[in-house]
Amino acid sequence: MTPEELRARRLAGQRLAPRADRPVAGVVRALGAVQSQDLPGALLAVGQRSGATAAEVLAALDRGEVLRTHVLRPTWHLVAPEDLRPYVAATGVNVQRAAAPQLRRAGLDDARLRRLHEVVADRLRDGPATRPELATALDAAGVAVDGVGLANGIIHAESAAVLCSGPARERTQTYALVEDRTPPGPLPPRKAVLADLARRYLTTRGPATPADFRWWSGLNAADARLAVDAVRDEFERSEEDGRELLWPPGEVHPAEGVLLLPNFDEYVVAYADRAELLEERHRPLLDSRRNPIFQHVVVAAGAVVGTWSVAARARRLELTARLFEAPSAGLTDALEAAAVARYAAFREREVVLVVT
Repeated sequence: MTPEELRARRLAGQRLAPRADRPVAGVVRALGAVQSQDLPGALLAVGQRSGATAAEVLAALDRGEVLRTHVLRPTWHLVAPEDLRPYVAATGVNVQRAAAPQLRRAGLDDARLRRLHEVVADRLRDGPATRPELATALDAAGVAVDGVGLANGIIHAESAAVLCSGPARERTQTYALVEDRTPPGPLPPRKAVLADLARRYLTTRGPATPADFRWWSGLNAADARLAVDAVRDEFERSEEDGRELLWPPGEVHPAEGVLLLPNFDEYVVAYADRAELLEERHRPLLDSRRNPIFQHVVVAAGAVVGTWSVAARARRLELTARLFEAPSAGLTDALEAAAVARYAAFREREVVLVVT
């Protein structure tokens, strides 16, 4: 498979091309989970795939049509409400393992963590609460912790399906009880959940390798292998350069157009190997980490060709695109459309483009 075909298939699977308006919740459900440690970036990631504005994605979060919690790898993800409990049950141990050193340093042993869960749940039965309000409740109950301990204690409670995101209050995130934000019911068998994770991943991120899936899911080698083995026969496959590629069957059109993708976008972050997306000679043009997941990237025909940033001015937004090479007229025109038309619609603001 050529890099061009690989990128075209990934763009199509990830709902990035061809462009179509879709329900916000449907996009998140199809992708399984959308990394959201940077919430503004996650809003754009969903907006690019759904046609929704930033305000519309936030409204879906407030209504609980999409939830934000720590799942898979130990970071925030957006998930559909019906997926939260199964995914947390299947991957919560990974999150807890990552948080364990900070919990120990904060003096949160198993007994104190159980007490933290109880106090937090009691407070949230009175309604959604902000992180400072949860800290106040913990102080009053004699479970005082510092800021780092509080953050990791909340992560532990998320990974135990005690709490998740609630509706924003004056632009401040709140937490709510999982039982108030997700449908009740028995959990499916863990093997079925793992297979579902692999199926959704390969359907939307393929062509991808089992190693890519293991990275994205945060599963150990045995669980990742079990998940992929359960669904392998549903996908096309090839062996290339000593690695197995899997992808959903079907034709795909060549990748075209320009996209402005945020940091941690699934198109970049969902793979252990990103060599097909970025030429090695361009890596020094990124920031000091030389990793495209940490920056907003300009993507043309599926390849990362630059980075971008945005700054607020008096009456408009100024979007600066820093391209790795001098652009053609066609690329400039496509970038203008992507920046001024799509990004302006997403932000509901006037946008002026500067290309360097």
